[in-house]
Amino acid sequence: MLFITETETRTTTALYREAGVKDVNTRLEQRAKQRMTHKPPTKLLSPKACVKIGQWNVRTMFETGKCVQVIKEMQRYGISILGVSEMRWNSCGKLRVATGETVLYSGMDEGENHERGVGFILSKEAAQCLLEWEPVSERIIRTRFNSRWQKVTILQCYAPTNEATEEVKDDFYDQLQMFLEQVPCRDVKIVMGDMNAKMGTDNTGREEVIGKHGARAEMNENGERWADFCQANELVIGGTLFPHKECHK
Repeated sequence: MLFITETETRTTTALYREAGVKDVNTRLEQRAKQRMTHKPPTKLLSPKACVKIGQWNVRTMFETGKCVQVIKEMQRYGISILGVSEMRWNSCGKLRVATGETVLYSGMDEGENHERGVGFILSKEAAQCLLEWEPVSERIIRTRFNSRWQKVTILQCYAPTNEATEEVKDDFYDQLQMFLEQVPCRDVKIVMGDMNAKMGTDNTGREEVIGKHGARAEMNENGERWADFCQANELVIGGTLFPHKECHK
């Protein structure tokens, strides 16, 4: 389908002929495709739009039918942007499934064990708002979306477990800090994922970062790291702000 009006086509055809262009129809078709390529993306957020953004650790999507299962649950909850941890897909890429959702993924190199891995599953509407994305590593992937007033950048993460070595944890947070600092200052910033952190209910000294509704377990080392990271970057840990049943925390 060409996005050129009849009047514009006649005028453009005359200009091409004057310029000595032989294959006018081909040039017009190329021009139409270029317009389609540069069509401005739709807007993800606006004052009247309600968009659900969520993240799950799916344990694995390296099983037959698991991707379809996750997408069905995503549709059932009405989620527009779903961050996924522990996908276990190797390499990185972008694909579109039969139901119309777009999957972005970043994992280990080809030939390595199917471990870790992060990604996004975008609804049809959210995929139209996507400006750019970057597969950072098997633990971090970045996306940026067009919005009504400010662009939205989302970093989906899968942090090392509490039993991991200090070196592995330091490398992860150093990399996460580096890519967060590259986000334009006017963007809405969302850092989400499976951080393998226990925050606890005691937010003394960190009231601006942590709410009072964390899990009852005491804050572990990963929780300390995550709280310090959020405090340094003026982020709030949303999972601790609202009351939930203990089994849902």
